[in-house]
Amino acid sequence: MKKQQGFTLIELMIVVAIIGIISAFAIPAYSDYTQKTRLAGTVAGITSYKTAVALCGQENGAFTTCNHNTNGIPDTIAANNAGATINYVDALTVASGAINVTSTGVNSSNAKMVLTFTPTLSDGAIRWGITGTGCASATNTRGINCNN
Repeated sequence: MKKQQGFTLIELMIVVAIIGIISAFAIPAYSDYTQKTRLAGTVAGITSYKTAVALCGQENGAFTTCNHNTNGIPDTIAANNAGATINYVDALTVASGAINVTSTGVNSSNAKMVLTFTPTLSDGAIRWGITGTGCASATNTRGINCNN
């Protein structure tokens, strides 16, 4: 008869320690990834607002009259909407072409992030400046790139 052998307690403890070390690095990285993805979903969801503001600016030559619920721009999304109208969007306003959007809680502590999209019209082209707490520079790699 052959003697049965299994893993020793030391070998099992080493495996558990290795899994613990790997998960210590993987969980924060996954959290950063999901937060950045949700914030990108916020930006993608407001495309219709950006298009409407761009059209308003092209038609009027300036953005001063490009406000929510005028010139074909959709109405605001009231605070605490919690993504019911647009995924990951908690609130949204448009004033003089600037789109101010607040995301739903996108990180583990349910913190809301704010992005402001400010259009400029130059030689017939519209450029969007992005600022706010959802930028990567403000959130230590958890936000989106707001440089360009």
